[in-house]
Amino acid sequence: WSKYYTWDEEFPAATLLGNVRSYLKSTGRTSSRLGSQLQDLQIESRSIGGRIASLNIVTEAGKTNLGKDIIRWAFARPGLPGILRSSDFELDLKRNANGRIATVSIHGRGYGHGVGMCQCGAIGRARAGLPYDQILTHYYTGVQIQKLY
Repeated sequence: WSKYYTWDEEFPAATLLGNVRSYLKSTGRTSSRLGSQLQDLQIESRSIGGRIASLNIVTEAGKTNLGKDIIRWAFARPGLPGILRSSDFELDLKRNANGRIATVSIHGRGYGHGVGMCQCGAIGRARAGLPYDQILTHYYTGVQIQKLY
């Protein structure tokens, strides 16, 4: 029932590069290899949970690598406050008649960093009748619920 169970964002290629460039500048990272023409976005690796762990941005000037949750900050949503909802997404690169990337569509799942308990998932499990200890041990595997007082 979460409105962020799946979501879509679309960026003009120049806007995406501009967002990444602004983020890198704000963090003191060099953006010298971030050229003006987006040639490819390469998902290098994913976490066990499916989130993108490493992503290469390829331009005519070379490759710039972004990792883990930094992707969400660098891919800030155009015209909207906040960061990209999640790094659990697929990419669809749409090219123009010249073969250059015109837009980048992102088809994502979830909201947040993917560590810990999902609020919507926990509420859904509670509404389905699961007790609190089963909900907690679903999200925090390997823990034991104990009374401490």
